[in-house]
Amino acid sequence: MHKTASLFLSHGAPNRILKTHPANDFLKNLATTDLFTKAKAIVIMSPHWITKQLSISATGTLSSINDFGGFEPELYQQQYQAEQAQWLTDAVSNVLSNGKIDFSTVKQGLDHGAWTVLKLINPNGQLPVLAMSLPVLTGFNPGENMSAYIQLGEKLSALAEQGIIFIGSGSATHNLSRLSLNGKTSSWAVEFSEWLQQQVAENNLTALASAYLSNSHMQKAHPRPDHYLPLLIATGIHSSKKNMQSKLLHDSYEYANLNNSSFIFS
Repeated sequence: MHKTASLFLSHGAPNRILKTHPANDFLKNLATTDLFTKAKAIVIMSPHWITKQLSISATGTLSSINDFGGFEPELYQQQYQAEQAQWLTDAVSNVLSNGKIDFSTVKQGLDHGAWTVLKLINPNGQLPVLAMSLPVLTGFNPGENMSAYIQLGEKLSALAEQGIIFIGSGSATHNLSRLSLNGKTSSWAVEFSEWLQQQVAENNLTALASAYLSNSHMQKAHPRPDHYLPLLIATGIHSSKKNMQSKLLHDSYEYANLNNSSFIFS
């Protein structure tokens, strides 16, 4: 059976949803591709929902959460809803149980790492959605090897066999102290983003998992790895394939040093 591709999508700043931006155009166009028109459902993981043990949202309506502050008033008027069907809850629960992954099911909405992406790729809630937390595993602390997150993706590979798209939402670079409204993109951000794109293209999972050792800019690009880890999970879903295809779908910047590289894995 053909396996549905998995994605890593850089979600950007919350207020990007209000603006004309190449990353928004990319997501809107992605929604019209076969990947989404033929999919059965979406599982989305955001680095803004972190739990010690993996959690999934409960069946029902998932509504947007405004988990941010200091932005334009109109941003707080934005709303998004999607339905989580019982069959999707059951399907994901079975995959987790079969992978011997401890998890809990909780009532949970969609934080900005999820809904600002879904509003563009699943605007009318046409596909059912389930939210999955980012669990704390070995590799969650800066400097550690992060291969446990690739292994988690491997255990989620059965989702792709059922037509369920896994979306890891994050950011190719994420250092809030280095953002700027008017500044130029720094060389470290460019060099790290180019390195990341090359490692993904070459399926160099060893380098990706050991990025704090493999790249001298990793510590600056990701002082904490939470916005990077969903990328590793998305790669893991297809990593058992000898001919895994990994492709850069989009590359842009906002706030000078926030890179929006986004990838597809199949």
